[in-house]
Amino acid sequence: VVGDRRVGYLLITRHLDDFQALAQEALVTRVAVTLAVFALGILLSLYLSWSFSRPLHRLTEAARRVAEGDLAVQVPTEGGGEIGSLARSFNEMVSRLREQRVLEERLHFAERSTALGRLASAVAHEVRNPIGGIELFAGLAQEQLRSPSPDLDASREGLEKINREVRYLGRIVED
Repeated sequence: VVGDRRVGYLLITRHLDDFQALAQEALVTRVAVTLAVFALGILLSLYLSWSFSRPLHRLTEAARRVAEGDLAVQVPTEGGGEIGSLARSFNEMVSRLREQRVLEERLHFAERSTALGRLASAVAHEVRNPIGGIELFAGLAQEQLRSPSPDLDASREGLEKINREVRYLGRIVED
C-alpha cells in the first residue's frame, strides 16, 4: 500500500514445525546458560565465603587454644583489612598474656623465696635460743669442774663434747 493505493501483495509462508524446534532449542540454551551462570555464582560465593571464614576459623581455633593455656599461639596476619587487624590485635594480646605469665611466675617465686627465708629465720631463732642456754650452762659446769679429780674426768669430757656440738649446731643455724 502506497498512499491509498494497493501496489502488490507479499506472501509469507512459515512452517510452524521448524519454528517450534527453534523455540525449544532456544529455551534449552537459555536454561543451560542460566544454570551455568547460577552454578558459577554458587561456586564463586562458596569460594568467597570459605576465603572469608577461614581466617575467622583460625582465630576461633587460636582463641580456644589460648583459653586452654597455650600461649605459644600465633595467627597469620593476612591482608590489611579488618580480619588482618583483628589477627594482629589477637597476636599482641597473646604476647602480653605471655609477658604477664612470666611476671606472675617471677612474683610467685619471689613470694615463695620470701616465705622460705622467713621460715628459715624463725627456725634459726627458735633453735638458737635453746642452744645458747645449753652452751652457757655447759660452760658454767666446766668452770665448776676445773679442779683435778679422776672421778670428774668423764664429766669434763662430756661437757667439752656438749660445747663442741653446740658450737657446731650454732654454725649450722648461722649458715
